[in-house]
Amino acid sequence: MLPHEQLYLNGFENLVPPPTGSHPRQPNGFGPRSSTNLFFGILPDEKAGPQIDELAQTSCATHGLSGKILGIPRFHISLHSLGAPLAPLAFLIPKLSEIFAPLVAAISAFEVRFDRALTFKTKSEEQPFVLRNSQHNHFLLNLYRVFGTVLNRPAKTFTPHVILLYDRREVGEHPIAPVSWVAKELVLVHSLVGQGIHEHVARFPFRLP
Repeated sequence: MLPHEQLYLNGFENLVPPPTGSHPRQPNGFGPRSSTNLFFGILPDEKAGPQIDELAQTSCATHGLSGKILGIPRFHISLHSLGAPLAPLAFLIPKLSEIFAPLVAAISAFEVRFDRALTFKTKSEEQPFVLRNSQHNHFLLNLYRVFGTVLNRPAKTFTPHVILLYDRREVGEHPIAPVSWVAKELVLVHSLVGQGIHEHVARFPFRLP
């Protein structure tokens, strides 16, 4: 564990008193995802967003996909989900900022890159069609590990990806023209589940050169 990881553990665990019957893996102040979900994400920049959208449209035409493309406002790399807020966002966001802003500020901005597209196999009828990187995006993997430690979550396999759409048709992994950008900030996203709305409620800048 890195020194700055240990520094923030107690503050997060004591964010707000846990509700009665709360899920044991949910951080204090959050319940299982329902109609809303709060998560940490990396968003494409102004150049990469349209590139991803164009790639999604081309993939639909090439592979016969008919699912609705998520669109530029919802393209993201999801790191850790906090779950459904059980306290007002006006209360939670300052508390989360106090804990995570200094942690993120100590991490240098880094490049993310995607050069493969494929269907992730799940148990759902409509499966996610995603972008991934053949070289694993090591900075994202490390960031995921750091946040997992702060959130006191067990280590598990993590594949950085961007979901383009959901579709019943399965597409095998194949190379694409690389899409890349420099991640300059981590965004706290409030997702209104089922409504197709992502609200960006806080931004935490990485350290710039």
